Amino acid sequence: MNFDKKFERILNNEFKVLKKNTIFPTDTGYSVFGCYQLENTNRGILIKKYDRTVGIFENDRNALGWCVADKLHQYQLADELARLDSTIQRTKIDITTLMNVMHKSQDFERKDIISAKLSSKQAILVDCKSRLEKCVNVTKYWQIRGFNNEIERT
Repeated sequence: MNFDKKFERILNNEFKVLKKNTIFPTDTGYSVFGCYQLENTNRGILIKKYDRTVGIFENDRNALGWCVADKLHQYQLADELARLDSTIQRTKIDITTLMNVMHKSQDFERKDIISAKLSSKQAILVDCKSRLEKCVNVTKYWQIRGFNNEIERT
C-alpha cells in the first residue's frame, strides 16, 4: 500500500508538470496546456480559458495557434489571430450572400455591381488567409522551440 501511494504521488506530480505542455482529447474537444478547453460547436471551435469563454474560431488549427500565442504571452499575435479568423468567417458569409443575390438578380447592372463587390471580398479572403497562415506558422515555430528548450533542460 505504501508503495502504491508513493507511486501515485509521483505520477500526480509528474502529470502536473507535463500538463502545462500537453494537448489531449476530451469528450467535447481538447484540453490544451492545462488551462484551455477547445470545444466543437455548430458555429466553430469554442475556446475557454479556465472556464471563461474566449472566442469562437473557424478550425482547430487557428484555435490552437491562439492558445499557443496566449500561453507564451504574445497577446498582440493572439489578437491578430482572432481578428483574422473572425474576418475570414465574416467574409465567407458575405461571399455566399453576394453569390446568392447575384444568381437571383435579373438586372444586369446589379449583377455587375455585385460581381465587383464579390471580387473585392474574394481578394480580402485570400489576403486574410495568407496572413492567418503566417501567424499560425509563427505560433507553431514558438511551440516547437519551446518543446526543444524543455527537452534540452532535462
